Amino acid sequence: ARQGVVLLKNQGATLPLKASSIATLGVVGPNANATTQMLGNYAGAPFRVVSPSQGLASYVTALSQAAGCDTTLCQSDSGFASAEAVAAASDAVVMVVGDDDKICGEANDRVVISLPGMQAALVAKVASAAKLASPNRPVVVVVMAGEPVDLSLARDDPNVDAIVWMGYPGMLGGQAMADVLFGAA
Repeated sequence: ARQGVVLLKNQGATLPLKASSIATLGVVGPNANATTQMLGNYAGAPFRVVSPSQGLASYVTALSQAAGCDTTLCQSDSGFASAEAVAAASDAVVMVVGDDDKICGEANDRVVISLPGMQAALVAKVASAAKLASPNRPVVVVVMAGEPVDLSLARDDPNVDAIVWMGYPGMLGGQAMADVLFGAA
């Protein structure tokens, strides 16, 4: 799982994050609490699963969360305000976005390869709220997806400091992601 993580953007050497400078980590996104979604569609039952939020919690003393979207389909912005509030009140923000087996898999054709639904708008709003509260606050986007995703909006957003791709990382993917983001791997 650690070897599959790919760094796509690291503006200003944002990564690795420094746990000692983070009193509260904000974790946002429809895949932040993903468990079985991390396995993809060709997997048996795991004996243990570590979600992204659980993995990140092992590095910080306080973690604040808001999904922003109820599912990866993200068809409403009704959760955006709570996600923006988490970003504004945290010392660093990690957004875990992407797809899952509702979108990715056999018989699920896609017409576009952008982030599903309103996830790109979620990324922009949350990153903006974080930087408005503190221009030096690290904002990291982690993409958990089984198919190609156009990340040009996040790449070109000056409020997004880092982007990491992790595909479907398997049962311990959340811990692997956290280990990479905090420089333990």
